[in-house]
Amino acid sequence: MAVINTGQYVLSNVLKNQNVDWGGLLLWSAGWLVWAIVTPLVMNWARRYPIERDKMALRLMVHFAAGLVAALVVFVAEVSVSYVVRTWSSESSPPLISFLGIFTYKFHVNLLIYWVIVGITHAYDYYIQKADLENALARAQWLALRMQLQPHFLFNTHHAISALVLKKENDAAIQMLTRLSDLLRLTLESPQTNEIPLKKELEFINLYLDIQSIRFANRLRITRDIDSASLDALVPNWILQPLVENALEHALAATSDSGELVIQSRCSGENLIVVIIDDGPGLPDMINEGIGLTNTRKRLRQLYGDRARLILQNRPRGVSATIQLPLHYETSNDPIG
Repeated sequence: MAVINTGQYVLSNVLKNQNVDWGGLLLWSAGWLVWAIVTPLVMNWARRYPIERDKMALRLMVHFAAGLVAALVVFVAEVSVSYVVRTWSSESSPPLISFLGIFTYKFHVNLLIYWVIVGITHAYDYYIQKADLENALARAQWLALRMQLQPHFLFNTHHAISALVLKKENDAAIQMLTRLSDLLRLTLESPQTNEIPLKKELEFINLYLDIQSIRFANRLRITRDIDSASLDALVPNWILQPLVENALEHALAATSDSGELVIQSRCSGENLIVVIIDDGPGLPDMINEGIGLTNTRKRLRQLYGDRARLILQNRPRGVSATIQLPLHYETSNDPIG
């Protein structure tokens, strides 16, 4: 404000072909210079004694008193500068007139400036707190959705292991338990973040498919068509497992025939495309989406809004589940999570 004031004053005098009164300019800008020093103190005071609903009367009195003190400090500084300027310029007007002039013209303005600083501080802090709360709520909802998926996956895997034991295929059951342990260990060691690189997500899927390959013996063929440029792109943690599980359950588990599962990924403009394809019987006319698909849609919407989508489509043979989301990468300045 002091810089703006100075610029306006100098420009006004130049346009009027008048000499710049540097003493008057110093007096005019003195208040703003003092406010530059006092403002951090006022902001700290406003945060120490916020105006809250249950203590509003007391806090208003505290800030009214503090406002008077702040305005008085600025007033004293301006009067002091006025005295120096008057002495330097040998001005003959009575000091009392200068004193009253500064008091009547600027004291109430300084009091108002104090309240403006308090108001802006409260508004800024409210905005920051609101943003923090929204982020915390979004993360809590995301974690809740993810926690719903893991028990669902564990239940299905436990059911598959039990089926192997009942069929006395104990070696296969032990291999599946070992792969499940590897998968759980990798899950526990992975960072608890909203997003991970696609290559990390594919590590989860490979371990999961190891488990399912044991379950389906030699009936499962897996084809991976992964664009290397897409491996470092970020995807939601644990986003592919429900789609792979659906493909296996609806295309392979219901038949004794062999089947193929295809995993594709590619970068397309500003988007990352990941597709899971099976060669099963296809989608029925009426689809009742379960926990896996429902949570996948919710998580995509929560993280990316309308910029992401999940598309289920029948193919000439089988179904494709396509995830499209914004193509982005982890950076040191923008940590995931």
